[in-house]
Amino acid sequence: MIRTLLVGAFALLVSPLADAATISESATGMAASVFPEGGYLINVQNPAWVFGGNIGRQLEQLRQDAGTDGIGKYDEITFQFVDGGTPKRGAIRLYRQRPVVLFTLTFLAAGENRGTFPDLIHYPAELYHLTNSGWQQHFDERTTDGPLVEFDNEARTFILSPASNFMIAGTSLEPGEITSGISPKIQSLPAGFIHRTLLVVDKGINQGFETWGRALTDRR
Repeated sequence: MIRTLLVGAFALLVSPLADAATISESATGMAASVFPEGGYLINVQNPAWVFGGNIGRQLEQLRQDAGTDGIGKYDEITFQFVDGGTPKRGAIRLYRQRPVVLFTLTFLAAGENRGTFPDLIHYPAELYHLTNSGWQQHFDERTTDGPLVEFDNEARTFILSPASNFMIAGTSLEPGEITSGISPKIQSLPAGFIHRTLLVVDKGINQGFETWGRALTDRR
């Protein structure tokens, strides 16, 4: 039943919509699209991977912007929505010279800690995965205290991890779904609370860790 709902949600998020907001970076071969109905997609050219999720809420004030932070020059899509009565702002940022995606979720008012962004219901299948628990690394765990690392037989790698609030954030891998957000043990969050998540796609496990680590330390 759950898998059927996820497939249905993904079918909605990839439906062609003329008013979707899209940004792309030629140097990295990455593109992002956000749909008014709540779906979002990250497309990667090499490897040909797609990541997608659906907020499940109507999005408003979709905007495209550009700027520079510690990681480098970027293009970004921002939007707003209401979740359980709490207004929130989301953003997907692509960097022009690094294969890095930054997801940002901002609470515009105090509210219940519900929903996660990103919540990926489409991502590369049948990859090996590496997680962390304490100081140990595992190949068979479904949650991680550190980054989630997924790679194929050619060592093509993606890494998903919190980019802020490290002590209270986590990432979970379930059948057909990857979620990253604040621990559910925390029931509510204050107005102005911001959580960020990094997605890195790179060629080689070591190179992926290098790109991910530099992005974390360079971001300000």
